[in-house]
Amino acid sequence: MVRYFNKWAFIYVGLYGYSYLDAGKNVMELFRARGYGPIITDGLVNRLLSIMGFSIGITIGLAALVIGNLLGADDGNTGLAVITAFMIGTLFSWTMMSTVMGAVETIVVCMAEAPAEGKANHPQLYNQLESSYTNVYPDIAFGVVVIPM
Repeated sequence: MVRYFNKWAFIYVGLYGYSYLDAGKNVMELFRARGYGPIITDGLVNRLLSIMGFSIGITIGLAALVIGNLLGADDGNTGLAVITAFMIGTLFSWTMMSTVMGAVETIVVCMAEAPAEGKANHPQLYNQLESSYTNVYPDIAFGVVVIPM
């Protein structure tokens, strides 16, 4: 099922116009051929963006508490206002972070699909990505096709 239904398939649909099922199969075959298993299962960026969204929600909730106290709101609704502000802030920030996550996932797919084009069009960014990548995943070659046996 994961071979056909995955978040990476949406990127392939957008890039190449495949049907969703074909895109899911093709992108998973690409990742398998490139040895990207650890990258797609890592989820580090997703966890970081979720924590950032949660932190933004806490900050907005605390701001609501401070504003409520400054305005002298002691009628018992301050707690409700803080919880509401926290929930709204978290949801809005997670919405914004999902855009960032989509961009990160698109870069992963594009670098797996066509690393030479990335290097030719954005050499400085490519070198930064390659350096960071090899520090985190030293056993997986960056931008090299790995043919499974």
